[in-house]
Amino acid sequence: MTLGELLKAKRNAVQLSLDELSALSGVSKSYLHAVENNESCPSIYICAKLSLALNVSVQAMALAVIVNAVPPKTSEPEK
Repeated sequence: MTLGELLKAKRNAVQLSLDELSALSGVSKSYLHAVENNESCPSIYICAKLSLALNVSVQAMALAVIVNAVPPKTSEPEK
């Protein structure tokens, strides 16, 4: 599960709209939308604000990021 999927699932579980989560967390609705759609990865500060608003641990959020991280591309040596 990606961080965006985790946030959306938690938000839906507590029946909050993006507007309501924005008001509770102090994070803009447009940024929340971008995070939920995996278009942006929030800072630890934003994660902490969202974790408090959604009652989810920062550790769970961090794990979602780590597990779904794409390793950087490495160039193959030329032959």
